[in-house]
Amino acid sequence: MTALNRRRFVLTTLSAGAGIALAQGAAAQVTPGASPAASPVATDAFPVILSHVYGETTIEAAPQRVVTIGWSTQDAVIALGVDPVGIPANTWGGDADGFLPWTRTALEGRTLPKVMDMSSEIPFEDIAGLKPDVILAPYSGITQDEYTTLSQIAPTVAYADVAWGTSWQDDQLITGKALGMSAGAAKLVSDTEALIASQTDQYPQLAGKTFAYGNMGDGTAFNFYTTTDARSLFLTAIGLEPSEFTKSLDAKAGEDAYFVQVSLELANTIEADIVVMWFGSEDEYSKAQESAAFQAIPAVKEGRFAAVVGESLVMASSAFSVLSIPYMLDQFIPTLAAAADNVK
Repeated sequence: MTALNRRRFVLTTLSAGAGIALAQGAAAQVTPGASPAASPVATDAFPVILSHVYGETTIEAAPQRVVTIGWSTQDAVIALGVDPVGIPANTWGGDADGFLPWTRTALEGRTLPKVMDMSSEIPFEDIAGLKPDVILAPYSGITQDEYTTLSQIAPTVAYADVAWGTSWQDDQLITGKALGMSAGAAKLVSDTEALIASQTDQYPQLAGKTFAYGNMGDGTAFNFYTTTDARSLFLTAIGLEPSEFTKSLDAKAGEDAYFVQVSLELANTIEADIVVMWFGSEDEYSKAQESAAFQAIPAVKEGRFAAVVGESLVMASSAFSVLSIPYMLDQFIPTLAAAADNVK
C-alpha cells in the first residue's frame, strides 16, 4: 500500500490482550485481559443529540444494532462492550475474513460483526440489510451525499469538523454519547491517557522534539501528514511538536486532504528533529534504504529517524483507539525515543 487512500486502507484495529469488564447497570470499565462479565447497559438519558459537520443527529433510544464506517470507531464501540453488527473490512494485514489478529482476540467469545468491503464505496444495501438503529462515522471522510443516503437507513453521526481529523479521544467520547455510555467512554479515555503517560514518562527525551510523519508514497513522491491527521495528533499528545515543515503542509493540503505529496527532489527540505515513516514490510523498508531520495532526508542521515515496520504495527499506529494504543505503545514509543537520542 503506497498512496494511503483512506478508502483503500480501511482499518479494524483492536488491541490483542485488551478486554472489557462490565458491571451490570454500570458504565464500562477497562480491565486488560478480561472479558465482558455482563451485557452492556446504557446509563445516559435519551434522546441524545450529536452535532457534526452535516448538522445534528438525534438518537431516540439506546442503540442495539450498530454499524461503523471509517477508522477506529469499531474499537470505540467494542471497548464499551457493545458488539457492532457491521464494520469495515481490513483488506491490508487482515485475515481471510477481514479481521486483524487483535480483532479476533478482542471479540473472542462475542458475536462477530458482518465485515463489509468499503475499499471503493460504501455498501449501502449491505448496511441497510443489517437493519442498524445507528450508523457511527465520527472518524471518517463520508461526503454529504453519503451522509444523506446513510441517514435514510438509520440515524448517522458524521465527523465533527475535519474529515479524518477526529482525535481518538473524541471518537470514543462521541461513540459513548451515541450509545448512552458517556461515563464509560470518559473512563476509557482517561485510563488510556494514563497508560500513554506511564510509557512516555520513561522517555523524557521526547518532550518538545519536533516531528514529521510520512511514507514513501507511490515511488514518485513522499507522502507527509498534516497536523490534523491522527498520527500527528498522537505525536503531539505524547509531547512532541509539529515541525515548521509539518505545519506548512496544512495550507498546501487544503480542507479535505490529510497528507501532502513531497517531491523526491525535495527530500532535503523534510525538516524535523524526528522524522517518522511507515513501511508495510521489512522488504519495503530495505528498498527505501537503497533510495537516494530517502537517504537525502537529513534525519535519516543523522540517525534521527524512526521506522514503523509491518502491517499490524502500521495500522495500530495509524488509527488510534483505546484498543489499538496498548498494542503499539511498547514498540512505537521506544523507537521514537531512540531517534530522539540522536537529536543534537
